[in-house]
Amino acid sequence: ESNALFACYSYFAYSGDENVIQLDIGQNKTIINIVRDNKLLFTRCVSIGTGLIIKIIADSLDLSFADAQKTFEGLRLDLHDYDANIKKNHYKTYGISKPKLKQIHAKSLDIITDLVEQLNITLKSFSLDNGSLQFQRLLCSGGGSNIIGICPVLQKETGIPSSQAEFPIAFGMALSYFTRKNNSVNFLKGDYLPD
Repeated sequence: ESNALFACYSYFAYSGDENVIQLDIGQNKTIINIVRDNKLLFTRCVSIGTGLIIKIIADSLDLSFADAQKTFEGLRLDLHDYDANIKKNHYKTYGISKPKLKQIHAKSLDIITDLVEQLNITLKSFSLDNGSLQFQRLLCSGGGSNIIGICPVLQKETGIPSSQAEFPIAFGMALSYFTRKNNSVNFLKGDYLPD
């Protein structure tokens, strides 16, 4: 998946010599790619995704996970601006009180804070072997990138200009396949080499 994500960036979003972080936020995991000059240097997968926010909604409102997912999608939670959630009135459609909405919003922000913490750990780990990089962009993709206000929150937390990018993993896999340079990679060494 990380290679497919990188292939989409390389094909659609590469804009010259730049250092980029790709953050693909899925339901159960987030893929973090570090890219320099159109080369994938480092990747990590962390088990933080939108499913944790859905679980918060399920626990707060005593709903099944499936019903909480529908509520999450319809609620259109704005992470950047709590007051915007009040003005939109979507919470009333789902019978959510203002205190419950505030609780859901705060706990959702905690999850994004955890994600940023994992991103920072990834960057520190990367810099130990490769030195630190100055990043020009953070590209957020995956279903989690559709959460209103997530890019401004990520930008505020990281100090890196953040924007949403459409990087469908399936399309990236096709790009990876058609643009591959090697037919295979052999990870076996020494006595384990095939005859």
